[in-house]
Amino acid sequence: MKILLATLIIACLLNENQAQSSANFGAPKFTPPPGKKLVFIGQDLSSVGGLETFDAGYLDHFEDHMPAGVTTYTSIPSLAGLESRANWGAGTVQAQAYLEDDKFDGTAISIGLYLVGELRKIHRGKHDEAIVKLAQWIKASNRPIFLRIGYEFEGEWNDYKPKDYIKAWQHIVHVFDQHEVGNVAYVWQSAGINVSNIGDWYPGDEYVNWVGYSHFDGPDPGREMRAFALRHNKPIMIAEATPKVDLKAVDGEEIWASWYAPLLEQIYGNDQIIALAYINAFWDQQPMWHGKGWGDARIEANEFVKRAWIAETQKEVWTEMVD
Repeated sequence: MKILLATLIIACLLNENQAQSSANFGAPKFTPPPGKKLVFIGQDLSSVGGLETFDAGYLDHFEDHMPAGVTTYTSIPSLAGLESRANWGAGTVQAQAYLEDDKFDGTAISIGLYLVGELRKIHRGKHDEAIVKLAQWIKASNRPIFLRIGYEFEGEWNDYKPKDYIKAWQHIVHVFDQHEVGNVAYVWQSAGINVSNIGDWYPGDEYVNWVGYSHFDGPDPGREMRAFALRHNKPIMIAEATPKVDLKAVDGEEIWASWYAPLLEQIYGNDQIIALAYINAFWDQQPMWHGKGWGDARIEANEFVKRAWIAETQKEVWTEMVD
């Protein structure tokens, strides 16, 4: 009996030591070289462009600037938008499209994983088949994948209860551990709205590689997450960013001075912010966002903004390389 008990204890300890291996026990993953930063472009195929059937997006106007990564979305349990195309009224998404086009060879992919209404089923193991399929897809992609589990977790529109959210996050990581997924970095993404109890949703240092937040408008987006990242020594990704404006209809110099320049100044002045994901979308053409004031955030829609963006992204601080 003593031998059996000792064996069980050792087995439990081994399992604990193996847990979070896909998260590299919380150490930073896929960070650029020191002093460098990454640009991601998203968040749907039309916005990114550069594809045979989506050829009027960012890459079709900035051919000399291949971003370090692209952003996209899928969900548990459907995994719509991963291998097959999906459109929920906010542009067509399909992560597989980037794997099948040589232009995107080696490009990192940042995936927002939608979990609304599914947290308890996830941590109770009822969606393991879908989680395993996602793990296998990521592993087979053979490139850096940034997985934003339950992005904008504190946003009341998602209604993620902290305890269920944490359990679901940890369960997903443990399933990925079992399937030895090494090319994933877990990004804990806030909505950037600066709630005081942000830590209530935190899965734990060993389960998180990056922290992130959305940057749209409002007072000092992401302030709480930047402070949290400093306390927990995590790199920061501004995981969704776009000005709420119609770039076709505004003075480019004014919007650059009021939105783009302050954002870039903040990024340049903070060594922990090492990735920016810009949403290059024509929001008003998307049914989900039409008429809600988001306008047209495509950089190419405003000549001044386009020239200024080219000048910024040609600076040596921006790199396509990740570690």
